[in-house]
Amino acid sequence: MVRAKTLMVAAKRAANEFKTKLSMKSGRPMCKPSMVYLQVTDKCNSRCVMCGTWRDSDKVEHIPLELLKRRIDELHAWLGKAHIQLGTGEPFMHPEMLEVVRHGNSRGMLMGTVTNGFLINDNLAEGIIKSDFFNINISLDGVRPETHAITRGFPQAFDQAVAAIDRLVFYRKKLGGVRIMLKPIIFRGNVDQLIPLAQFVRDKGLNGINFQPIQRNNPACDELMAIEDFDELRATFEQLKRMRGEGYPILNSDREFDAFAWYLEDPKARPPLLDGACSVGYTNVWIMDGGVVHLCVGLEMPVGHVDDLGGFPKLWRSPEAAKVRKVIAACKRPCLASCLIKRTLGEQFRRFTTFMKNR
Repeated sequence: MVRAKTLMVAAKRAANEFKTKLSMKSGRPMCKPSMVYLQVTDKCNSRCVMCGTWRDSDKVEHIPLELLKRRIDELHAWLGKAHIQLGTGEPFMHPEMLEVVRHGNSRGMLMGTVTNGFLINDNLAEGIIKSDFFNINISLDGVRPETHAITRGFPQAFDQAVAAIDRLVFYRKKLGGVRIMLKPIIFRGNVDQLIPLAQFVRDKGLNGINFQPIQRNNPACDELMAIEDFDELRATFEQLKRMRGEGYPILNSDREFDAFAWYLEDPKARPPLLDGACSVGYTNVWIMDGGVVHLCVGLEMPVGHVDDLGGFPKLWRSPEAAKVRKVIAACKRPCLASCLIKRTLGEQFRRFTTFMKNR
């Protein structure tokens, strides 16, 4: 069932590629977004240095379940079967997270998320597998506890993440289903652990590893970007390219690794991978705070609230959205977040086939 849904969503995404190019040339959205990010909560139990969400975590409320269900129904009416990533804070802090996923599945959606793993005990791990997630991304930035603690703010973060992975793998073997990935960031303290992380993924039988360089979100990030040995960094990326060719489930392309090296050596420069106008305003949509729509979370320019603008189809074609798309198209920031990276159809296909392999 999941495989059939996945193939359908992948086919729609490929077909949408041509419409996206036409949309960018004409300035009119003839396409629909191929990736939806739906906030379920802003609460977080981590202390990540590159994110400030947790600082006000005790002051925010979860998005109500019924509102989340309504948004999923509206998205289904607009997009049909689509891929929805749930998150923003730590998604499993939402007490009804699994019910959100089950509702999305009932509408034919592919439901995924990113988690730090802190809350995934045996009961939750079994519930995650039974809820038929499409993908679970685990944040793990090193193979040593002290390394992962640098970015995540807790000495116990490594042990909790690895325990979560082991539990998910255990229940997946019993029940089948969910694709499990690692999503590490690259920073000064873990260059020597990127290759061991890829080996960890293969040894654990996970579906993939998706590297992403740390982004310049605050002064602490600038410090963590100060790579000391660029020869080691470039050699590591070349080895990861070879490992992918040898069958390691590495999802990044050669062009991505080249862009990462370029960016980490000069964070103000714009890698060739990012040449041309950014298309994210036509391919992605973020739904925050129960209905506030963004076309790029890197810009503080919400399009507006979906209810105020008459629903998703009208909002997507609205003058407000057109204004935001113009700003996005002209943006020259070196964005290399995995959700924003520009990939060719060939790169998307190789990424998809790697991710879909049974392990």
